[in-house]
Amino acid sequence: MLLSPGDEVIIEDPITHEIQTIFSSPGSSLYPIPVDHNGMRTELLPHDKKPSFVFVTPSHQFPIGGTLTIQRRIQLIQFARQSNCYIVEDDYDSEFRYKGSPISSLQGLDPSRVIYIGTFSKILSPALRLGYLVLPPSLVEKCKNLKWFTDLHTSSLEQLTLANFIEDRYLEHHISKMKKVYKKRREALKQSLNREFGDEVKIFGDSTGLHLIASFKNVIFSEQVLKKLDQHKIKIYPVELHTIQKGVHKNKIILGYGNLAEKEIEEGIRRLKAALSSKALTL
Repeated sequence: MLLSPGDEVIIEDPITHEIQTIFSSPGSSLYPIPVDHNGMRTELLPHDKKPSFVFVTPSHQFPIGGTLTIQRRIQLIQFARQSNCYIVEDDYDSEFRYKGSPISSLQGLDPSRVIYIGTFSKILSPALRLGYLVLPPSLVEKCKNLKWFTDLHTSSLEQLTLANFIEDRYLEHHISKMKKVYKKRREALKQSLNREFGDEVKIFGDSTGLHLIASFKNVIFSEQVLKKLDQHKIKIYPVELHTIQKGVHKNKIILGYGNLAEKEIEEGIRRLKAALSSKALTL
């Protein structure tokens, strides 16, 4: 809808590798902006660029986990207005927030400039294959036409069922219930990390969603280390897999807890500790 060959997209770095592939596939180029614990570093936005859009995950940056501050949100909106581009806001899991007040959308600051993307994959099931867009009015007709050409329509049965599920407040109750479940799993993961690694690990990005980041003081997750962990039947996902500028996040891993019981989480961290010991990683 927005990209043509030769266009440029401003994205967060790191950001999920799949997003990088999708946006670069039409022949467009990516302009990465580093993130920190408060989201995209908007002071680094290039004012000499005219991107098609800026892609951000402001409620829960993936993978680092920060929340974009109001000052940076305003900066981003101002940049989009000056550059005459759109902002694509990917809100993939902010329903599960465990600390503080709910976060308002970036789209609410400028509905004519921000495209809001949501999904039911995290809060219900990926098998539904249902998501949604909140579009500026000027893009609605163009999006409808593109949707028709790409897959004609989404199954009416699933949409109607989901609509009733929402209208009867079952979705609201489901989210409330699952927040309690995920909060326990999150606490089990944090406690296990602290128990096994102590001050050798720093945890962040855990206020929202279904994953957190573990940053290790004395571990670099090189290819060799990853292969040895795999031999110990431990599969981890380094943040570095999702970076554009390599070398900044080599000591960080993404730990998801959405589909694991508390005992499985505890066992997994014990195995990670054993595998990361010097003897376990000796060739």
